[in-house]
Amino acid sequence: MSRRPAPIRVHLKSEAVWAVLNRRGWSQSEMARAVGVSPAYLSKLLREGRAPSPRLRERLLEFLQPIEFDDLFEMSPSGMTAAQALPSPPPNPSDGKANQLPRPVRERPPRSPRPAEIPVPKGFPWKLKALKERSGESWFRFAQRLRADPRQVARWRKGVKPSGPAMLAVFRLASEIPGGVTLLLSDRDRLE
Repeated sequence: MSRRPAPIRVHLKSEAVWAVLNRRGWSQSEMARAVGVSPAYLSKLLREGRAPSPRLRERLLEFLQPIEFDDLFEMSPSGMTAAQALPSPPPNPSDGKANQLPRPVRERPPRSPRPAEIPVPKGFPWKLKALKERSGESWFRFAQRLRADPRQVARWRKGVKPSGPAMLAVFRLASEIPGGVTLLLSDRDRLE
């Protein structure tokens, strides 16, 4: 009776993946979304040596191309993780974390400054009502066009000030309605 050889498991080479991500300026989360897995599962593939399915291996190769299969994956006998199949890296006494691969440092692009707040026009509830009447729509449809909850629009009608992004949406909608921006920017606080 002949014995079958142990099946081979394919594992990701985490160093190769991190090198590509760092070169391209991508995060692990962006890669996970692009290949259709959760960031937690991708982390397990990279850190715990779990074996990706053949279909996921194809998606990873597509995403990380032009990298080759042998550069991205390593093989080990079934029952062993990639970490067990490879020799352990030498311990780094400076950080006290023996047998852990160092995570590459990724430079992040600088954050863009927050947009300036858009001031709420004087008499905004009255102007909002006039803008809605000029649009000829119901309050519900008006709120939909603003991409706002109708209850929030009702609060604005009662005098609650909208946030900066909501105010921007109001001005964008006003630009689609004839005379809408002029109405919002007028000095009158109450319309006749």
